[in-house]
Amino acid sequence: MKKSVRKGFLFLLILSFLLLAVAPGTALAEEFRLVKPNGGEFLLVGASYTLTWTGAPDSSSMEVWLSLDSGATYDISLGSGSNGSFTFTVPDHPTKNARIQLIGVIGSINIPLVGSAPLLGSDTSDADFTIMKLAVIQPIPILPLQPVIPNAPTELRSVTSGTEAVQISWTDNSSTEAGFRIQRRTSGSGSWNQVVEVAANQTSFIDVGPHTAGTGYEYRVLAFNSAGESGYSNQISVSIPVPPVTPEPVPDPQPSPKPVVIRLKIGNRSYSVNGSPGQMDTAPMIIGGRTLLPIRYVADPLGASLGWDKLDSKASVQMGATLIDLWIGKNQAMVNGVPRFIDPGNASVTPLIVPPGRTMLPLRFIAEALGCDVVWNPGDDSVTITWQP
Repeated sequence: MKKSVRKGFLFLLILSFLLLAVAPGTALAEEFRLVKPNGGEFLLVGASYTLTWTGAPDSSSMEVWLSLDSGATYDISLGSGSNGSFTFTVPDHPTKNARIQLIGVIGSINIPLVGSAPLLGSDTSDADFTIMKLAVIQPIPILPLQPVIPNAPTELRSVTSGTEAVQISWTDNSSTEAGFRIQRRTSGSGSWNQVVEVAANQTSFIDVGPHTAGTGYEYRVLAFNSAGESGYSNQISVSIPVPPVTPEPVPDPQPSPKPVVIRLKIGNRSYSVNGSPGQMDTAPMIIGGRTLLPIRYVADPLGASLGWDKLDSKASVQMGATLIDLWIGKNQAMVNGVPRFIDPGNASVTPLIVPPGRTMLPLRFIAEALGCDVVWNPGDDSVTITWQP
């Protein structure tokens, strides 16, 4: 909109307010107001922004003007919009003192002898908002570093040597090597051969044999990368020793294994293994004429292993090739997969659990299945279990 036309709008605006003061029948909507931007916003140059207003008929068109000097002048036209909003592309005018002015029809007035006429109105941002522009930082190109020939390794030395392997180590003096090349030759010969190429930062190598006893070898190492090879390290000589001949040792006669003797008493938690005393957590008891006890105090001295299957309530005892499976409350057990009655003369003899949760197993049945002798002494209610390896 040109400035002359904009001045005409301002004139009609002033005239509208004068007529409104004297003319009855003025038709107005709610108070005309610019909602946003109304101060404090940040608008990015080149981005789309939608300003909004209230209090004007949807059909009326509002002229949108931009000020860059806190509202002293509004001389940049952004266009026009209706229906309470207007979307525009933020112009390339960075400033912290931007404001918006809206000018347009906000209602109608009834002029005597003339009839209904449009009522103009305007509103501006209450405070400044900011238009900003992002700075584009150009990346600084990174030029690839040109490789340089690595420094030569030093302090090459032999760590161990033998017919099976020779181990050497060295000091890495470079941070740019791609790897190391290790060369070897037989002492006294003039021809060097590359043994292996190892990775960067590696500082040792094992030259796996077999090597000939009494033979001497010489080693040297260099570093390399795409720029070339370093100089050689110091050169070392390694002699493969001749192992001494030692006579075959005469094996010591094996002593005869000693028997294991376990003694316990009914109702007494004390027991002994080959005379050494111990304490059980639950005393042996007699149920159905048979001795039941926590079997680990017999199994452990014999070297047997124990197992417990909670799901099936099954206890297992294994010593060597013998495996015994027993079930809580069942009078039959399995010995190497073969079913056997625990006490053929008394079906009431079964494994059971006594408070506070200790599993009690039949002593004689398990001990004899493992190859032990069991002797009952009725005079003092004691039991002696003997196992001869």
